[in-house]
Amino acid sequence: MTLRAHLSGLLLLALAACGGGSSGGPGRPAAPPSLTYRDPAPTGFRLEADPATQGTSTLVLRLVGPAGTALRGVTLFLETDEARAGWGDVPGTSQRFLNHGPLEPGVDPPSLARGYRRGGRLQVGVFHREGASPVLGAGPLLSVALAARAGAAPGPLALRHTRAALFVDGARHIVEVPVALGTVTAR
Repeated sequence: MTLRAHLSGLLLLALAACGGGSSGGPGRPAAPPSLTYRDPAPTGFRLEADPATQGTSTLVLRLVGPAGTALRGVTLFLETDEARAGWGDVPGTSQRFLNHGPLEPGVDPPSLARGYRRGGRLQVGVFHREGASPVLGAGPLLSVALAARAGAAPGPLALRHTRAALFVDGARHIVEVPVALGTVTAR
């Protein structure tokens, strides 16, 4: 056996021992797939993707409403395919969700915010406790993070409401409001 044949055999053996592929090797899970989101039509209340997170394994979705709407709070109920994705912390934070704009912490009057997540289910509520009803601007009300699971199969990923979103309007009435959802795809 020549030196060249011997070295080639050792190289093949080393590649086989290390896994040699992109699957993470034996015993190690594959990296999570990237997620993309196609936003719904830009009208009414809707979930839109943060463009900076498109194509990453953690997709930030922002609840946006019609500018000029007076409201005191919102509760959002979402669910995804638990085997392929889950609700994680918003990147760069250790928080389940971020509330923004008129419902942001520190804005007068103070807000009350709570979140619950288990497996593929998420419930988030943000409310003003007192004072005048804030008016929505063009920015998001809150952000949540959808994180792909390692080894998740590529293709469309379920994203649905577990119940209608609830809004507390400026007159303090609880109103069910449809929130348009886009399409999530794992790649």
